[in-house]
Amino acid sequence: MKTIVAYCRTGSALESDQLSGITHQVNEILRYAADRGLTVHETYLEAGTSGISLERPELQRLLADCRAGKIDTVLTTDPERLSRNTGQLFTLLNIFCESDTHVEFATAAGRNHFAFLTSLLSVVAEFTAAAND
Repeated sequence: MKTIVAYCRTGSALESDQLSGITHQVNEILRYAADRGLTVHETYLEAGTSGISLERPELQRLLADCRAGKIDTVLTTDPERLSRNTGQLFTLLNIFCESDTHVEFATAAGRNHFAFLTSLLSVVAEFTAAAND
């Protein structure tokens, strides 16, 4: 059986914003999962926590569970829930990959944002390679 989890994070310090932001993310992820016949077994929640630092308790617990082989797929709404720093985002995605954990973005905007980031990174890599030749 595939173990699918959700990761949700809000950066707002206001309690009412935290609740509405987290609730919105959870609902988006559950809708995405239901449309695909998936069951979310656990949700890792970080409310009022900046996406700049990777030193977030629930993110660290998620990474530990992935490294331990407990998780097959992480669902989140968009790349910025994982990190607002592009370099850190790709570091996290590499950790997930090394842990054999798949990451899916539950919103079209999240998937488009990720596609843009990967395209941009590809262009930069090609430019850097050409400049070094």
